Amino acid sequence: MRVISTRILDLPKTIYFNFKVFPFKVALRLPVLISRHVKTKKLHKGSIEIKSDLSRFMIKIGIGGSQGQIGNEKGFWLIQKGAKVIFEGSAGFSKGNSIRVDSGYMHIGDNFNSNSFSLYHCVNHIKFGDNVLIGCHVTFRDNDGHTILYNEDQPRYNNKAIIIGSNVWICAKVDILKGSIIPDGCVVGYRSCVLTEFQQKNCIIAGYPAKVLRENISWKK
Repeated sequence: MRVISTRILDLPKTIYFNFKVFPFKVALRLPVLISRHVKTKKLHKGSIEIKSDLSRFMIKIGIGGSQGQIGNEKGFWLIQKGAKVIFEGSAGFSKGNSIRVDSGYMHIGDNFNSNSFSLYHCVNHIKFGDNVLIGCHVTFRDNDGHTILYNEDQPRYNNKAIIIGSNVWICAKVDILKGSIIPDGCVVGYRSCVLTEFQQKNCIIAGYPAKVLRENISWKK
């Protein structure tokens, strides 16, 4: 009963969100369920695209998440003009997730799940494969956040794509920084910082900075 009543309360925001970002025929299917607590800004037609068969509430925003975690439960979505989030299938962003796409695009594979209070800041390209699991308090940044000056007056913008393969599990409190590549089947350990390209599949990657700790692994939920 509680789930049903919560969804009823979320319905006005859900209807608004779908008709704000999707063409009319897509919006009628209500592919996105969004919590009334999520703050949205600068959403516009075409800012979100779904490249798969549509089903009702196949994408959930601000719904669920692990209990006992501390953070801002409202969450935030901002997609600037010309930027885009592309979904290849079902996805879930739990309570407190913040998504900010200032330019470029985020590409999210099928069966994507992001636990509570994670941050995604994209100005270039952040791509996830299928069956990706993100823990709590994980940060993705494909940019420096501020301009870095070289020789005092020459700005340098070192924005570089982040690529996450399929069947990847990123544990809680991990930082994934610009230029990071994580291949298929890998696990990134708790509190790690990834800031480089990895080539080997099916590995445990961990540390600060992260490195390969074990090869030929597998994992399951």
